[in-house]
Amino acid sequence: MVEHNTKADKVHIVWCSPHPTHYNAYLFDHLVEIKTIDFDAVYFSKTLTKYPWKRVIESKYRVTYLQKFLGIDWTFIWNRLTASNELLVIAGWNEPTALILALCFALTGQKFILYSDTPELKERKGLKFWLRKFILRFLFKKTFKFFVTGKQGLINAELIGVPQCKLINLPFATNIDFFVPISAEQKDKDAIHFISSGRLDNSHKAYDIAIEAFERLKKQFPQYNFHYSLAGDGPDKNKLESLIKAKGLQKEVSLLGWLEAVDLLPFYQSGDVFLHPSHFDPFPNAVLEAMACGLPVIGSNAAGSVLDRVVDGESGYIHQDNSVPDLFQKLSWMCNQPIEGRLLMGKKAREMAELWSVSYHTRVIEGVVHDYKKEMSC
Repeated sequence: MVEHNTKADKVHIVWCSPHPTHYNAYLFDHLVEIKTIDFDAVYFSKTLTKYPWKRVIESKYRVTYLQKFLGIDWTFIWNRLTASNELLVIAGWNEPTALILALCFALTGQKFILYSDTPELKERKGLKFWLRKFILRFLFKKTFKFFVTGKQGLINAELIGVPQCKLINLPFATNIDFFVPISAEQKDKDAIHFISSGRLDNSHKAYDIAIEAFERLKKQFPQYNFHYSLAGDGPDKNKLESLIKAKGLQKEVSLLGWLEAVDLLPFYQSGDVFLHPSHFDPFPNAVLEAMACGLPVIGSNAAGSVLDRVVDGESGYIHQDNSVPDLFQKLSWMCNQPIEGRLLMGKKAREMAELWSVSYHTRVIEGVVHDYKKEMSC
């Protein structure tokens, strides 16, 4: 007998996110294929200035945007509170509408899920931050589940007060069918190409630390033929240009500017090693995409996806955050690797990416929907 799922049989998932990206679009396109759910994506805004995606993202799912009056979409709140058989997912609870909605659900006993990347443990002082901490701890106790990215995310979430029994590891989904390696024969064998992709914000991404390390590499090992290409835009572009010139690295370092999602694949494939030296990065997608493209990663121990996915010495190297000497050492180790050694590291990186295909994410969501139905039937 063939089973037919009617709309009444399905759980309606309303997934709230800050803005559209190709990352969440890939996940959502797979969630709509799950037979037990009906899916809607709701975005707080169409774009964020620090992520100026220009290409319109096509989707298989329904998309709506908050229609705010005095900063809040009251109609959206009312519709969610009066809906039945609906499971709300809130990614990014700093948005006022989302925060009010989560509080209303918590107070009325309705089911909702919070989703965060790796929470930051930095303590902030003042009445505003104390109140925020108090509200969040209340929400953490009331949430049905708490999605978080990676092993470090699970650890940090528990440290900020999320009950362990509610925690679910749901890292960002990477399209490993799109982000693929190229053959070894297509690689440049005369030079080693380091690449990075991210916002040009030194306080966050630490690209100035990388340039300092490359200066040391050039001075101490002039025999190494290397190049570093950095894709992205941001407030520190001029500072980085000046630093590159001051360090005499104009031939070795290039700033490529902003790249759209479709341009990232050939960029990753042009590299031999992906560099991610950030001071704090919850769970950077760029690391996941680079590994899917078969690149070994040199990343800091302050980046969630580096800690989660990079096996030190096997699929890359993990360096101490904010340490030019340690990053320099890891760069020199990579330059000293024979081509075969780097390719083997890249193969290990790709294997790790394949372990986390989107089928993992759909299984997680199916499990959560099953638990939701079970609780609602009691």
